[in-house]
Amino acid sequence: MSKNNTKYIGHRGLPSNPNVLENTFESFLSAAKSNLDGIETDIWPTKDQQFVCVHDCRPFKYSIKKVFNYTWKEIQRKQLKGSRNYPRDNPGSFTPKDKKIKFYPCHFEDYLKICKDNKKIAFIEIKNCSSCSRWTKQTINKMYDHIVKSKIPMKNIYLISLDNDLLFNIKKIQNDLKTMPIIDPKNKKIIYRNIEFFLEKKVSIDIGDFDSSSTRDWGIKINDELITKFHKNGLLVGAWTVNTKKRANVLKNMNIDFITSDFLLKD
Repeated sequence: MSKNNTKYIGHRGLPSNPNVLENTFESFLSAAKSNLDGIETDIWPTKDQQFVCVHDCRPFKYSIKKVFNYTWKEIQRKQLKGSRNYPRDNPGSFTPKDKKIKFYPCHFEDYLKICKDNKKIAFIEIKNCSSCSRWTKQTINKMYDHIVKSKIPMKNIYLISLDNDLLFNIKKIQNDLKTMPIIDPKNKKIIYRNIEFFLEKKVSIDIGDFDSSSTRDWGIKINDELITKFHKNGLLVGAWTVNTKKRANVLKNMNIDFITSDFLLKD
């Protein structure tokens, strides 16, 4: 990828908009109207094999029930409370200033339509509960059907996940999907803590940024050497969550492929 071709991805839409809640239709639409190249979301399968855009497994106000134990019909009018670990850094805002405004879950189809209509890259994080996974072959194929139905070019769809096993399984079932495992040095599987493993397997990666003030130190430094190794193998490297312009510029100069940010827009 040539210099200065880094793509900017809005994390959970554009939650730095003080009038919206992250991972909602309103947040995605706000991102769509910006100069961002793409929009990131998190998806969970529901009890009836629909897909909802929320980060946490217990995303609803007044309920501790997990999202995958509801049907979409039960979910769609439940009020969202937003992710428990936000905001991270100012000026990012992840809960609306006006506390009276209510926000409701966004269906995966609506997120895809916003990306398609506004020619945005779709960055989709596959969420999973390891103790109670709902990602069967049938569920994966249903997700794939939604993606195909959206008519977004496959080159503009990227699936990411901390559950590397699940992501590799999705790739086996639907090989034409682009997948980018999220690298976590605390992964229970030692092979998934090793950058060289992904190079050998010819797999692109998305990684928490070592130098970003918005992510903890995961012990893997993004540098020219790492990015060059992946690019020489025709692979991509993304970084999240990059919330300072200074750090974004450093990564751009390294020719990183994707920068996911809570509130940075494209220069």
